[in-house]
Amino acid sequence: MNAPFLPYFLQLTLPVHTLLHFLCVSVLYFIVAFVLGWVPFTVGGFIGILGLFIVVYAIIWSAFYMYFKKQAEKLNEELNGL
Repeated sequence: MNAPFLPYFLQLTLPVHTLLHFLCVSVLYFIVAFVLGWVPFTVGGFIGILGLFIVVYAIIWSAFYMYFKKQAEKLNEELNGL
């Protein structure tokens, strides 16, 4: 990879990575959702869907985090057994 921002990007912590991912995904989702009419273009509609979006994002993020943490533990056990 020859991306000039990559070394900086790799130095970010997990919470910063997560926040950047959340912001990118949520901005893109809400743009698409408003344009396609999935979400009513009102303050109440936005706040309600934002709350639901945060809950669903947190559940999915937690599931992936636990899965990959378990995978790392299994790999470490295998490496320690060598």
